[in-house]
Amino acid sequence: GRTRLVSQRKDGERWGARMIPVPPDQWQRYRPDDLFSRSYDMATVDVVSKLDLQAVDNAINSANRKLSQRYDFKGVEFEIELNKKDKSLRVVAPDEMKLKAIQETVVGTLQDQKVSPKVIDWGDREAASLGAIRLKCNLIEGLEKDVAKKITAMVKDSGLKVKASIQGEQVRLEGKKIDDLQAVMQLLREADLPVPVQFDNMKR
Repeated sequence: GRTRLVSQRKDGERWGARMIPVPPDQWQRYRPDDLFSRSYDMATVDVVSKLDLQAVDNAINSANRKLSQRYDFKGVEFEIELNKKDKSLRVVAPDEMKLKAIQETVVGTLQDQKVSPKVIDWGDREAASLGAIRLKCNLIEGLEKDVAKKITAMVKDSGLKVKASIQGEQVRLEGKKIDDLQAVMQLLREADLPVPVQFDNMKR
């Protein structure tokens, strides 16, 4: 059989302890490892903003094909070029109308690849030759400090028992209840953040 340690008190003061048998049907109730894990284990997940360069590359190739086949782009000089090393995108369009068409097409092909259009910072417009418009766009990866701070503030204001801490370019969420973590994850999915977020390394 199994035993458990119980304390004995006299006049409100602890003066000793003794071992008593534990019936088999109550063994699970007194397993020390279970009691320990229920008290101290925390569920965690990391809020990240990862960039899938291969998916972006597929989207840009698809956008180039689609635009080249459009009637209104026949004979038009335009450029959409991905630089994987710099994580940047070069766009050249002959005018505002064609630039808008390029941006809308790229957004659509990114969504086809399950990539948020928020990965592209379209940047400032520059004048190119013959009145063309040139953009050098940055691809976003990682949570910048101001975005990470916004996420931690949102978690705090949610009232849920979840702790958020900034760790480099990600935010660690920690809570005793997995339901609370999942509620915060849904809150962040629906939030109007300037960058796409994903959730990585969930541990229960």
